[in-house]
Amino acid sequence: MFITDVRARHPVLSRFVDEGQTVWTSVHLSYFRPWFLATYLIRDGEASVGESVMLMNVTQVLDLIAQVGGSEQGTRVSLVRPIHDEGPDRWKMTAIRKIWKVAGDGTTPAVDAFDLADETRFWDSFGDDLDPLSDMQLIAEFHS
Repeated sequence: MFITDVRARHPVLSRFVDEGQTVWTSVHLSYFRPWFLATYLIRDGEASVGESVMLMNVTQVLDLIAQVGGSEQGTRVSLVRPIHDEGPDRWKMTAIRKIWKVAGDGTTPAVDAFDLADETRFWDSFGDDLDPLSDMQLIAEFHS
């Protein structure tokens, strides 16, 4: 979820987008949680243009991959997450290499895990309590 302010509306670029859309020069992240920054190519014949979008959850990431053709079409996704142990205003962005769906254990719901480019694995909020050998299903993979 983003909060915008009319003062951040881009007066020129907003004229070039579809009706009902606005180009903003800044937005406020209203939810202090991990986000996803996806970059991808849109092809039109032999020409292509890069676009970027902030997404709030894995379902949106998977929907985008389905729409633009996946990592073989140039899709890259980074995890943008708050770093709580460094203070309330610190964020870190790291490219995602793999996204896993991890089965719950009956008391814990299924969660997502992310293998990151810095060789670490990031779990969503419940993942720290799961057995690392839980049933993990690879749901997306990105190549550099």
